[in-house]
Amino acid sequence: MVPQLYCLPTVHKEGIPFRPIVDYIGSVGYNTSRFLADIVTSIIGKTEQFVKNSKQLADDLASLRLEDDEVLISLDVVSLFTTSSRFVESDNRKTGEGRELELQDIARRR
Repeated sequence: MVPQLYCLPTVHKEGIPFRPIVDYIGSVGYNTSRFLADIVTSIIGKTEQFVKNSKQLADDLASLRLEDDEVLISLDVVSLFTTSSRFVESDNRKTGEGRELELQDIARRR
């Protein structure tokens, strides 16, 4: 069976765009997907980076201490399937104005 595509309105966004949904149940690759999902599900929550919910994140951030040369950033996914290599970060503590950083430079700092 061929996967079915339908759309749902994204009412919280301007212009109410549609979000495409692919119904994969019953399609050729469904059993493989289900098998892989079961494997991935068994390891979720067992890593140091896992955050269960927003309360845990708030608690973790409350105890976080950054060094002078460290910056905490937050990214928002605008379009999951496009490539974005740049973002604008406001760092009012140091410069008082926004400055543009390359994501690759941040990755190299680690």
